[in-house]
Amino acid sequence: MRIFAARAKHEAPGLRKAIAEERPDALLIDINCWGALAAAEAWGGHWSRFCPYPLPLNSPDAPPLGPGLRPARGPLGRMRDRLMRPQVTGVFEGSMLPPINVVRRDIGLAPTAHADDMFRLPELSYT
Repeated sequence: MRIFAARAKHEAPGLRKAIAEERPDALLIDINCWGALAAAEAWGGHWSRFCPYPLPLNSPDAPPLGPGLRPARGPLGRMRDRLMRPQVTGVFEGSMLPPINVVRRDIGLAPTAHADDMFRLPELSYT
């Protein structure tokens, strides 16, 4: 997480410069480039993100990310997921959310409430 946050300090100014010089119609940003993601969001143009692996999103329909659990079956399996999710998500949130929000603050964006918010932005919109 420290490496992603440290790289962000270089990505954001680099992307802002490239946007100013090239004036793109749209951007595609790697999900692992936190500074570029924040700069793309702050830019206000059309952009999306590329993720080279399954998105680690929290969902009531899937086991918590990390322990490698099989999908829940029946009430006991769903209870397992409900009980484990806060423990697993807490570790993820604690290590990822603070540096993400520092990157966002440095770009002038509002903080996110949850670490997986960065995987959910940008919202789909049609004009």
